[in-house]
Amino acid sequence: MISRLVRKFFRINNPLIHATLLVALLAIFPVSASAKSLCDRGDQFSAIRGGGLCLATKTFNAVPNRKFQPTLVVMLHGDISKGGPANYHTPLMLEIAQNDKIVSVAIIRPGYSDKNGRKSVGSNYGRSDNYTKRNNAAIGEAISKLKKLHNAKRVVLIGHSGGAAMTGVIIGMFPGLVDKAILVSCPCNIARWRKMKRRRPWRRSLSPSSFVGKISLSTEVVVIVGKKDRNTPPRLSIDYVASLKKRKIKAKLLILEFGEHRFKRALSRAVVWEAD
Repeated sequence: MISRLVRKFFRINNPLIHATLLVALLAIFPVSASAKSLCDRGDQFSAIRGGGLCLATKTFNAVPNRKFQPTLVVMLHGDISKGGPANYHTPLMLEIAQNDKIVSVAIIRPGYSDKNGRKSVGSNYGRSDNYTKRNNAAIGEAISKLKKLHNAKRVVLIGHSGGAAMTGVIIGMFPGLVDKAILVSCPCNIARWRKMKRRRPWRRSLSPSSFVGKISLSTEVVVIVGKKDRNTPPRLSIDYVASLKKRKIKAKLLILEFGEHRFKRALSRAVVWEAD
């Protein structure tokens, strides 16, 4: 693409000059490997298709043709509304993969990029109100493909903040796909959460509270929240777990004394304990 633009706008026909200018332009405007290009070349350990979207991933402990069926642990990051790359969940997936019976995958949600510029196809709507039907379906289908790819006997899905909201939707949208869901700092009732924050309602996003009735009774749900969380206050998690238990779903609530909203040590240690 850049090569064609060089020829068109600079009208350079000399191959040597063309090549020199092209290298200079690439140094100034580096071209990142998109998730789509990874999907196109079949690199299923770096990207996976779902719902018509190609999602960038980071896979740990993938062993082709392994003789046993591993547990697949997948994690979804939060909204990162203040900006920055979407890869804070990657170190945790690396840590969890130290267990040789686990394959872990950090998924980059639609429209987000990691620190290397690998961007998942789709829209994050300006990092707001993006828990849409299409985005949730894309991730759910991607997890289904990952389960088959790694021949997993069990699937654990972890989500933090906005990723937790999407996790709560996915386990209802794809009943039975996930064996254990871990929702951390969850805005589990979107309408109520927005009202608590005195913010405008979200019109596009699906809410976990609307999918409680569709969750398989075989799915275990663990909800983790920090006592000091001012973004997604504990009351949202308390009421969500109560609604799960009312349906006889195996659910557990952990309120961490020193936990906040950010995915720091208190929250991450609890996740590692529950995911193992």
